[in-house]
Amino acid sequence: MRRESCSRTRFVLLVANHPPPPCSLRLPREPYEAMTRADKERFASESLARDLKIKSEQDARRDKMYGEVKEGESRGATKKTREEMEERERRRQEGAMRSKKVVSEEEMKKRAEKKRKKKEKQDEINRQMEVLKKDKAKQAKKRLDFLLKQSDIFSHFGKVVDPMEEVRLDDGRRRDGGEG
Repeated sequence: MRRESCSRTRFVLLVANHPPPPCSLRLPREPYEAMTRADKERFASESLARDLKIKSEQDARRDKMYGEVKEGESRGATKKTREEMEERERRRQEGAMRSKKVVSEEEMKKRAEKKRKKKEKQDEINRQMEVLKKDKAKQAKKRLDFLLKQSDIFSHFGKVVDPMEEVRLDDGRRRDGGEG
C-alpha cells in the first residue's frame, strides 16, 4: 500500500509541474475572435433596429393620445379629456343662458308645510325625551330612598336631593355653577 500512495503522489506532482504545450499545439484564437466580433456587430445592428421600432411605436401612441397642441390649450390633456372639457364648458354656458327656475306659490306652500311638520315632529321627540329624563330621575330617587330605609349604614350618605329640582346656594347661584 505504501508503494501505491507514493506512485500516486509522484503522478500528481508530474502533472502539476507539467509545462503548457508549445504554441504550435494550441488551438488558433483568430476564428473565435472573428466570430465574437461578428456576433457583437449583429447584436448592435439588431438592437438598433429594435430600438428604432420601439421609438416609432411610442411616437405613434403619443401622437394618437395628445395630437397637436393648439395655442391656449394644456399640453397634458388627452383628446378624450379635451373633448369632455369642451362638452362641460358648452353645457355650463347653456345653463347660464337659461333663466332660473320659478317656483310656484303652490310649491312654496308644500315646502312650508313640510318644514312645519318636520319641526312639530322634532318638538314631539324633544318632549318625549324630557318625560323619559324625569321618569329615570324618579326611579333613581326611589332606589336611593329604598337603600336609605334598609339600614342605618346608608343614612350617613346624607340628604337625598331630587336632580330635577333647582337647588340654590346661599348667595343665589345654582348648584351647577350657573347664575340664576
